[in-house]
Amino acid sequence: MVTVIVSIVFLFLSLWGLFFWWEDFAVVIRGLLPVLFVMGSLMGIIAGISGIRDSLARNAQKKAEAEEQK
Repeated sequence: MVTVIVSIVFLFLSLWGLFFWWEDFAVVIRGLLPVLFVMGSLMGIIAGISGIRDSLARNAQKKAEAEEQK
C-alpha cells in the first residue's frame, strides 16, 4: 500500500516537473535522442553480425557432421 501511495506521489511530482520545466526537458530529449539512436543502431549491427557468425558456425558444423557420416 505504501508503494502505491509513493508511486502516485512521484507520478504527480514528475508531471508537475514536466509542466513547469518543459523547455529544459525538451532540450535534454533533443540531445539524448541522437545518442540513443546511434547506440540502438550499433546494438542492432552487433546482433546481426553475431547472428551471421552463429549461422556460419552452424553450417560448418553440419558440413563436418555430414562428412563424418560418409
